[in-house]
Amino acid sequence: MRVLQMFFGTDAIGFDLTSSRFPSEPGHFDRFSEPLEEIIEARIWAGLHFRTADVQAHVLGERRWPATRRSTISSRSADSDIEGGCRRAAALIACWEAHR
Repeated sequence: MRVLQMFFGTDAIGFDLTSSRFPSEPGHFDRFSEPLEEIIEARIWAGLHFRTADVQAHVLGERRWPATRRSTISSRSADSDIEGGCRRAAALIACWEAHR
């Protein structure tokens, strides 16, 4: 979700997601950061993780993000990686919009 926030320059963009398993039950989110709670819940209910592991991973990611972003942006090749990631994310969104 961070790549989408970086690409659009904001977290406050609404979007809908549809599951291939439950296509008649789309989920609406007002921000890119909103699906995180559902993702954590889904991983727990699927038996992939305990809640503590996912919550700690999120906290760790939030703490590391500023340093990772600074160090990544400081190198030229990493800049193109971030830009490429943003372009891929935008292409996925456009493809999804075209096929919904």
